[in-house]
Amino acid sequence: MAINRNGSDNSLFEHELYENPKSSVFDLSYLHAFTADIGKAIPFYLQETVPGDKLTLSNDILVKAMPMTVPSIARLRVFTRYYALENSQMWHLWSPFVTRGRRGNFSTTVPKFNVSDAYGDEVFGPGSLWNYLGFPVMTSEEAQRLPESCYPSAFPFFAYLRICRDEFINPVLNKDNHCFFPDNDYDFCLKSGLNSLIGADQIQNSDNDYPVPLGFLMEVDFRDDYFTRSKFEF
Repeated sequence: MAINRNGSDNSLFEHELYENPKSSVFDLSYLHAFTADIGKAIPFYLQETVPGDKLTLSNDILVKAMPMTVPSIARLRVFTRYYALENSQMWHLWSPFVTRGRRGNFSTTVPKFNVSDAYGDEVFGPGSLWNYLGFPVMTSEEAQRLPESCYPSAFPFFAYLRICRDEFINPVLNKDNHCFFPDNDYDFCLKSGLNSLIGADQIQNSDNDYPVPLGFLMEVDFRDDYFTRSKFEF
């Protein structure tokens, strides 16, 4: 048996490894045109990355508004923000799923969005979160006929929900919503287990008195003022 200089008998490993490999650069710019309602948190960019990726982000925005029936009593703003979430922040079994656990025999499935649990054009129609995330528009009847192998990952849907909860929802006004704001924030995560199909209102939480709108567009709260910034004591 012939052993090469790298200590392996496989010719695949005959190539020398370089300490500082050169990076590849790709132009991912594109045009993204869509319609949206006022007051909604609209996802317009979704990119899955791996460790070592570096992104340079910028955008140019052109907004065309329809005439309003009545004048607005508040200032209307359009703003963009970028967020990065690790899979381990959304699913607590991500680390053992990747490493197969300490004994090397851990096995589970990645959480998927259970299409059969969601109904109506609000989930799959034009202007839905499903549509803004890049999935094709379809009817609820067509969604019911999708095989389980075609169900998308639940990570983009939960990442959107997690960002909206942390950035756009007032925790003071929603302190009684124990599903969004559980006593232990560690409980706000994707469902774990062998059957990891996540429905339209199903995530792992310590209280089930409030449904979690996974798969639906969220509305942005108004900016905090003198009253909403205060903590109520009864």
